[in-house]
Amino acid sequence: MGNGTQLRGHLSTSGRSGRDGRLGYRFSVAYNQADRFSLPLDTSRVDVHLPTTTTDTNIGVRDTRAFGNLTYRLTRHAEAYLEGGTTFMNSDVLAATSVFNDLYNRGTNSYAVAGVQSQWGGLRFFWNNFDINGDQLAPDPFDLNVRWSTYDLEGTFAHGFDTGRVHHDVVAGVGYRRKFVDWSVFGDRNYTEDHVQGFAQDSIHFGDRLTIVGGIRVDRHPLLTRAVFSPRGAIVGRVGDRQALRASVSTAFRTQNFLESYIATFQAAPLTAFSGFGAGSEVANRLFGTPVLRPERILSGELGYQNQENDVFSVDAAAYFNRVEDIIDFSTDTTLYTLAETTTGGLAGATGFDRASNTYIVGHGGFENVSGVYYVGGVELVARVNPADGFDIYANYTANLTYLDADGTLTRKRRAPVHQVNTGIQFRRDVGSDVGLDLALDVHAQTRTVWDEQVLAGNAQEVRPFDLGALYLVNARAGVRLLDDRMSLGVTGYNLNAFFGPNYRQHPFTQQVSGRVTGSVSYRF
Repeated sequence: MGNGTQLRGHLSTSGRSGRDGRLGYRFSVAYNQADRFSLPLDTSRVDVHLPTTTTDTNIGVRDTRAFGNLTYRLTRHAEAYLEGGTTFMNSDVLAATSVFNDLYNRGTNSYAVAGVQSQWGGLRFFWNNFDINGDQLAPDPFDLNVRWSTYDLEGTFAHGFDTGRVHHDVVAGVGYRRKFVDWSVFGDRNYTEDHVQGFAQDSIHFGDRLTIVGGIRVDRHPLLTRAVFSPRGAIVGRVGDRQALRASVSTAFRTQNFLESYIATFQAAPLTAFSGFGAGSEVANRLFGTPVLRPERILSGELGYQNQENDVFSVDAAAYFNRVEDIIDFSTDTTLYTLAETTTGGLAGATGFDRASNTYIVGHGGFENVSGVYYVGGVELVARVNPADGFDIYANYTANLTYLDADGTLTRKRRAPVHQVNTGIQFRRDVGSDVGLDLALDVHAQTRTVWDEQVLAGNAQEVRPFDLGALYLVNARAGVRLLDDRMSLGVTGYNLNAFFGPNYRQHPFTQQVSGRVTGSVSYRF
């Protein structure tokens, strides 16, 4: 328990039974509740709609969870497994951006996994389902109803063999995924997509000193006209017993998600009588003839060095470079409609007075592939020191520079912080015959970021920069172990610096994050 009405409970059991302990089981139930960090509006205002999905708008998260896992050892090298879980949300707040801000969601998220795994590979089936109703704390409420299911079937092959003095570890597989959604933010509500993918990889070991890895993945997306191939390769060389040099080159992609493809909803304007129409790529193409989205593509390269020569000190260093193109972002060509345009072409069906939102539709926006190429480069340094048994010190540092090349002109981008540091100390020691002490302190710091977000202003839906200052975060934990480590008592502090300074935001449009302190008690039977 802790401040902010935090309450967490967890009960679990696990073990093995049956002949030779072949059947393994693990079951758990949990409860989690915490207040919101802040409320964006005064709930006593007469023009504010209170969400019907909750009786307490101060609640940020309140859910109950159940989980179960069964494994059965078929042979020495083969195992069957079955797992499932469900979370009942009552009611969890979605504090995102635009129309998805301050949504109080009530419903369930459930999943199930079943499969067989052996030294030759395996077969797996996975099901995931959301059934959620959301209502908004806002003057003009936005209702979100989500029915979302995915079905996955994946088969893999894995085997090792030798060709002379060279050893190969081969992994290959194919997969099929069906995605179904019924969302209130989609114009036609129901959409189904079928995805197919395959991959193959060979790790070639030349003795103990040199390993070369080569692989390829192919994906077939229903909205793309052709399959997408993603090759990758790496080379790892050992220097000494516990040092290694590595180099890798890989390609990857990201296709548009359901929101970017099919969303059809309204964004509030500064004047309450007007709103803008937000259209996904497929919707905008059908109504306005705008181009459909292309998948984002990235080419990555990395050089790295790792040293673990002794148990007291270890270090890992890497330099990386990324080339990214066709980034999917908010549209910039969103000039509001003229009077003549509202009666011609596809605009006639998307303008005028909308009874659902009780507003006049005066313009539309959506998503587009950003012109130009992003170049990202940086370094990562990781170090860990273990000066004594039970005493660990760690630190990592990242430097990141991002530029956009648009028609030969380089522009600095700061969506990601230029500098990030994580460091901490962990101490674990027995201080008596039956008493143990655990202490931990973690510090995170990053430089300022600039977020480009879409707003409705003037005569267009504009993308404007929002500057966030540097972010500092201090977490700490103190715990005591009793009764031969069966019982533990602890106090954990999150964002402790907020008790002595200002709160912070992780996004310019989301709630301010304050400090939290939680006490915990656990007992192992």
